[in-house]
Amino acid sequence: MNSSKYLLSSDINSISHEQKTGIGLGLGWAFPLNQRMKLEIEAQYSVKGAKAALAIVPGQKIEGIFRNTSLGIPFLFRYQLKEKKTPYAAIGPELVFLLSHHLKLPETGEKYSLSNHTKKIVFAMNAVLGYELPFDRWGLFAELRYERWLTNFLADAEAAVKSESLCLLIGGVYFL
Repeated sequence: MNSSKYLLSSDINSISHEQKTGIGLGLGWAFPLNQRMKLEIEAQYSVKGAKAALAIVPGQKIEGIFRNTSLGIPFLFRYQLKEKKTPYAAIGPELVFLLSHHLKLPETGEKYSLSNHTKKIVFAMNAVLGYELPFDRWGLFAELRYERWLTNFLADAEAAVKSESLCLLIGGVYFL
Protein backbone atom coordinates (compact mmCIF):
# COMPACT_ATOMS: atom_id res chain seq x y z
CA MET A 1 0.00 0.00 0.00
CA ASN A 2 1.12 3.52 -0.64
CA SER A 3 -0.04 7.03 0.00
CA SER A 4 1.15 9.35 -2.76
CA LYS A 5 0.76 12.96 -3.81
CA TYR A 6 1.97 15.20 -6.60
CA LEU A 7 4.43 17.98 -5.91
CA LEU A 8 3.52 20.93 -8.12
CA SER A 9 5.84 23.79 -9.06
CA SER A 10 5.04 27.14 -7.46
CA ASP A 11 3.70 28.57 -10.75
CA ILE A 12 0.82 26.04 -10.70
CA ASN A 13 -1.49 27.74 -8.22
CA SER A 14 -4.93 27.00 -9.67
CA ILE A 15 -4.83 23.31 -8.62
CA SER A 16 -5.12 22.16 -5.04
CA HIS A 17 -4.11 18.58 -4.36
CA GLU A 18 -4.05 15.96 -1.64
CA GLN A 19 -2.80 12.44 -1.07
CA LYS A 20 -4.26 9.35 -2.72
CA THR A 21 -3.81 5.73 -1.67
CA GLY A 22 -2.65 3.07 -4.11
CA ILE A 23 -1.27 -0.44 -4.34
CA GLY A 24 1.86 -2.13 -5.55
CA LEU A 25 3.38 -5.54 -6.15
CA GLY A 26 7.02 -6.44 -6.45
CA LEU A 27 9.82 -8.93 -6.52
CA GLY A 28 13.37 -8.38 -5.33
CA TRP A 29 16.80 -9.96 -5.13
CA ALA A 30 19.39 -9.25 -2.44
CA PHE A 31 23.10 -9.80 -3.05
CA PRO A 32 25.32 -9.88 0.05
CA LEU A 33 28.26 -7.46 -0.04
CA ASN A 34 29.41 -8.52 3.46
CA GLN A 35 27.71 -9.90 6.62
CA ARG A 36 25.57 -6.81 7.18
CA MET A 37 25.49 -5.02 3.81
CA LYS A 38 23.41 -6.06 0.82
CA LEU A 39 22.67 -4.70 -2.61
CA GLU A 40 18.96 -5.14 -3.24
CA ILE A 41 17.49 -4.88 -6.75
CA GLU A 42 13.72 -4.90 -7.15
CA ALA A 43 11.01 -4.69 -9.77
CA GLN A 44 7.84 -3.00 -8.50
CA TYR A 45 4.52 -2.35 -10.22
CA SER A 46 2.78 0.62 -8.54
CA VAL A 47 -0.43 2.58 -8.85
CA LYS A 48 -0.01 6.14 -7.55
CA GLY A 49 -1.51 9.56 -8.07
CA ALA A 50 -3.23 12.44 -6.35
CA LYS A 51 -6.67 13.85 -5.69
CA ALA A 52 -6.99 17.35 -7.15
CA ALA A 53 -9.37 20.26 -7.47
CA LEU A 54 -9.03 22.86 -10.24
CA ALA A 55 -10.31 26.34 -9.35
CA ILE A 56 -12.18 27.58 -12.43
CA VAL A 57 -13.80 30.66 -10.84
CA PRO A 58 -13.72 31.87 -7.23
CA GLY A 59 -15.73 29.47 -5.08
CA GLN A 60 -16.14 26.85 -7.82
CA LYS A 61 -13.88 23.83 -8.35
CA ILE A 62 -13.70 20.79 -10.61
CA GLU A 63 -12.72 17.66 -8.66
CA GLY A 64 -10.39 15.13 -10.32
CA ILE A 65 -8.21 12.13 -9.60
CA PHE A 66 -4.80 11.78 -11.23
CA ARG A 67 -3.61 8.19 -11.50
CA ASN A 68 -0.38 6.78 -12.87
CA THR A 69 0.92 3.25 -13.14
CA SER A 70 4.62 2.55 -13.22
CA LEU A 71 7.30 -0.09 -13.11
CA GLY A 72 10.09 0.93 -10.75
CA ILE A 73 13.55 -0.61 -10.56
CA PRO A 74 15.14 0.49 -7.25
CA PHE A 75 18.78 -0.26 -6.39
CA LEU A 76 19.04 -0.21 -2.60
CA PHE A 77 22.11 -0.38 -0.41
CA ARG A 78 20.88 -2.11 2.73
CA TYR A 79 22.51 -2.22 6.16
CA GLN A 80 21.31 -4.78 8.75
CA LEU A 81 22.07 -4.50 12.46
CA LYS A 82 22.59 -8.28 12.73
CA GLU A 83 23.00 -11.09 10.22
CA LYS A 84 19.44 -12.53 10.28
CA LYS A 85 16.52 -11.43 12.54
CA THR A 86 17.08 -7.72 12.51
CA PRO A 87 15.97 -4.19 11.77
CA TYR A 88 17.54 -2.65 8.67
CA ALA A 89 17.86 0.61 6.78
CA ALA A 90 18.36 1.12 3.06
CA ILE A 91 18.81 3.97 0.63
CA GLY A 92 19.21 4.13 -3.11
CA PRO A 93 18.18 5.41 -6.53
CA GLU A 94 15.30 4.14 -8.64
CA LEU A 95 14.56 4.13 -12.35
CA VAL A 96 10.79 4.54 -12.91
CA PHE A 97 9.08 3.61 -16.20
CA LEU A 98 5.68 5.31 -16.45
CA LEU A 99 3.20 2.94 -18.08
CA SER A 100 0.08 5.14 -17.98
CA HIS A 101 -1.15 8.47 -16.65
CA HIS A 102 -4.69 9.79 -16.71
CA LEU A 103 -7.14 12.18 -15.07
CA LYS A 104 -10.64 11.06 -14.10
CA LEU A 105 -13.45 13.48 -13.29
CA PRO A 106 -15.66 11.63 -10.77
CA GLU A 107 -18.61 14.00 -11.25
CA THR A 108 -19.02 13.16 -14.96
CA GLY A 109 -17.13 9.86 -15.15
CA GLU A 110 -14.94 11.24 -17.96
CA LYS A 111 -11.38 9.95 -18.19
CA TYR A 112 -8.56 11.76 -20.01
CA SER A 113 -5.29 10.12 -20.97
CA LEU A 114 -2.26 12.23 -20.08
CA SER A 115 0.27 9.71 -21.40
CA ASN A 116 1.20 11.92 -24.39
CA HIS A 117 2.06 14.73 -21.96
CA THR A 118 4.03 12.50 -19.58
CA LYS A 119 7.67 11.47 -19.75
CA LYS A 120 8.20 7.73 -19.99
CA ILE A 121 11.19 7.52 -17.60
CA VAL A 122 11.92 9.42 -14.36
CA PHE A 123 14.52 9.08 -11.63
CA ALA A 124 13.69 8.68 -7.93
CA MET A 125 15.33 8.17 -4.54
CA ASN A 126 14.21 5.80 -1.79
CA ALA A 127 14.81 5.67 1.96
CA VAL A 128 13.73 2.50 3.80
CA LEU A 129 13.34 1.31 7.39
CA GLY A 130 12.40 -2.33 7.85
CA TYR A 131 12.46 -5.47 9.92
CA GLU A 132 13.18 -9.01 8.76
CA LEU A 133 12.12 -12.14 10.67
CA PRO A 134 13.60 -15.44 9.36
CA PHE A 135 12.06 -18.92 9.71
CA ASP A 136 14.67 -21.41 8.47
CA ARG A 137 14.82 -20.90 4.62
CA TRP A 138 11.84 -18.50 4.64
CA GLY A 139 11.23 -15.19 6.31
CA LEU A 140 8.84 -12.29 6.65
CA PHE A 141 9.58 -8.59 6.34
CA ALA A 142 7.80 -5.32 6.93
CA GLU A 143 9.16 -1.99 5.81
CA LEU A 144 8.27 1.66 5.56
CA ARG A 145 9.57 3.29 2.39
CA TYR A 146 9.74 6.96 1.40
CA GLU A 147 10.02 7.51 -2.37
CA ARG A 148 10.58 10.85 -4.09
CA TRP A 149 10.65 11.35 -7.86
CA LEU A 150 13.53 13.73 -8.58
CA THR A 151 12.64 14.61 -12.16
CA ASN A 152 9.62 16.37 -13.59
CA PHE A 153 7.37 13.74 -15.16
CA LEU A 154 5.44 16.15 -17.38
CA ALA A 155 6.76 16.50 -20.94
CA ASP A 156 5.82 20.22 -20.90
CA ALA A 157 8.82 22.11 -19.54
CA GLU A 158 6.66 25.09 -18.46
CA ALA A 159 5.24 23.24 -15.45
CA ALA A 160 6.97 20.90 -13.04
CA VAL A 161 5.21 17.96 -11.37
CA LYS A 162 6.95 15.31 -9.29
CA SER A 163 5.63 12.58 -7.03
CA GLU A 164 6.20 11.67 -3.42
CA SER A 165 4.93 8.58 -1.63
CA LEU A 166 5.09 6.73 1.64
CA CYS A 167 4.72 2.96 1.26
CA LEU A 168 4.09 0.15 3.71
CA LEU A 169 5.49 -3.09 2.31
CA ILE A 170 4.84 -6.51 3.80
CA GLY A 171 6.19 -9.64 2.18
CA GLY A 172 8.00 -12.93 2.24
CA VAL A 173 11.66 -13.82 1.77
CA TYR A 174 13.28 -17.02 0.53
CA PHE A 175 16.93 -17.36 1.53
CA LEU A 176 19.11 -19.10 -1.07
